[in-house]
Amino acid sequence: MLNNTRNETRELLANANRDATQELTEAEARANRLLEQSRHQATELTNVARAEVEQTLEWARAQAAAVLQRAQNGAEQLLAAAGLGDEEIHHVAQSIVQAAEAVTEASRAPARPTGTIAAAPQVEDAPPAPTPAPAQPPVSPPSVTEANAEAEGPTSPDDQSA
Repeated sequence: MLNNTRNETRELLANANRDATQELTEAEARANRLLEQSRHQATELTNVARAEVEQTLEWARAQAAAVLQRAQNGAEQLLAAAGLGDEEIHHVAQSIVQAAEAVTEASRAPARPTGTIAAAPQVEDAPPAPTPAPAQPPVSPPSVTEANAEAEGPTSPDDQSA
């Protein structure tokens, strides 16, 4: 009877160890599946965030190009109204554009180390957005009162003293 009890105890202990080992193996497998699933979701979220950042960057570049183009057109109109020739206008407008580009380059964040995100495309690798050819600024004709005033001659005291 003592041997039967010992055998039964050994059998129960062996069954318990086998069941515990099986449960542990299953729990580890579930944990590995959950870990892999969370890694996959994190990768998807990272890719979505990266795409959104790239899209926002494209939008910002387009907006900056439009603002720069409008500023250049405005400067050309002002300089033309001031009586400068085409060559001087082009030179001044180019200086303004170059200064704006230099400020933009200086304000960009320093480049990230390449080891942090190896698969991320670098912003500098993107081809530059084509800039539209500068359009001739619209010049409005002088108003009727301005044309009449010029035809009548000098009317201000400064003009009459000469």
